[in-house]
Amino acid sequence: MISSRWLLGAAFFAHAAAAVAADPGPLRQEFFVRGGFNGWGTEHQLQYKGDGVYQAEVLIGPGNHGFKIGSRDWSQEWVLDSGKSVRVQPDQALRLETQAGPEDYLFVRSTGTYRFTVDARNPAAPLLRVTRLAPVAAASDADPHAGRARVATLAWPTWDGKQEQARFSLVDPEAELRSYTHSTTLALRDPVPRHATYSETADRPYTRSGNLAFDALFALAGSEMAQDAVSAIRDGNYNGGATIPCDCFETGEKWHYVWTRDLSYAADLGLALLDPARVRNSLDFKLAAYRKGVTKAPQVPGTDDGLQIVQDTGSGGSWPVSTDRVTWAFAAEETLRTLPPAERTAFAARALQALANTIEIDRVAAFDPQDGLYTGEQSFLDWRDQSYASWIVDDLASMSSAKAVSTNATHYQALTLAAKLAREQKDTARAARYDAWAAELKQAINRKL
Repeated sequence: MISSRWLLGAAFFAHAAAAVAADPGPLRQEFFVRGGFNGWGTEHQLQYKGDGVYQAEVLIGPGNHGFKIGSRDWSQEWVLDSGKSVRVQPDQALRLETQAGPEDYLFVRSTGTYRFTVDARNPAAPLLRVTRLAPVAAASDADPHAGRARVATLAWPTWDGKQEQARFSLVDPEAELRSYTHSTTLALRDPVPRHATYSETADRPYTRSGNLAFDALFALAGSEMAQDAVSAIRDGNYNGGATIPCDCFETGEKWHYVWTRDLSYAADLGLALLDPARVRNSLDFKLAAYRKGVTKAPQVPGTDDGLQIVQDTGSGGSWPVSTDRVTWAFAAEETLRTLPPAERTAFAARALQALANTIEIDRVAAFDPQDGLYTGEQSFLDWRDQSYASWIVDDLASMSSAKAVSTNATHYQALTLAAKLAREQKDTARAARYDAWAAELKQAINRKL
């Protein structure tokens, strides 16, 4: 029998919980823990716990993760020091500055759940504490390949003297379309299971090479391509976080948007061959004309509408610290090879328009006539703390004024494709202009880089 005292106690706590949920607390708006561990998204909201305290718990894998406390639209972002990045030590109470600044860092050696606590009893000077929670005991994973007739193992030594393995097995070796299970002994960057199962489908290519690992990885690529094929995209930084209709390729599980660099390299490596129409849609999404009220710069020829390629955010911001938006040209060329003739004609005209405007504007803002090279952060790897010397983190002027082989190669690709399309469209003057610039850039790359 349940006592009336227990019922009264339960009612009291239910009432208290409801009161906390209804009270937004002293901050009066939503704030989120946003960082590299969650794609800088908004899935980890700081929940009000009462008495001016907010908390969020995040499962984080190994790595050196940048993060900030930010509102949904980034109209407010809080960091520990507006002048420099701070590496957070667990269990220290650190004062947050309620203004923008460089991202702070949390170094994680092994996967664990971290509680982010913001004490906002003084909203003008909130305190941040990050605590690693005690691990919850769990049964070890069973062998996902147990009982399989065909198993392949790849093994290799690592830099720290260990031996790691990747294993592959077939769910049903006799099936016409196979399902594979794939596992690894490596600690993963993200806190997810270290094994997965994926399948071939009749509408995607598959291989029978005689090498189980190769066939499995080929099927994995097709499976992930299908996962990235979406009808709408979303990013908290755009359109107020609402979805944007687009039959596009989103970037991945944590990045539900179209990024120029990621899309373009993937398309060049094979994505455009498998789904050229979706790649074309994605490329078109990464074009933008001048905003209303903006007029063309008189010193830049042929840019009346301003249609140009959108630069992804890089390590130091966006264009022209990063100028590898012209990677778009790699994807465009492969897409033009595979589109049906009628669709190709329309896209070729739009591609030339966007490439020409981008080339002309970059020539003014990011070209150094002294050595014939383009400035800007290197392409491929865009996290400066992972791909540059440590001093570059606080010296973005050096990054933006430097010249990189990869970035200059992307400018060369843009020039050569623009010249080719101009010849197709009987614009001989523009073709000659870009052919000459491409030849000069090639010489400068070989001479200087």
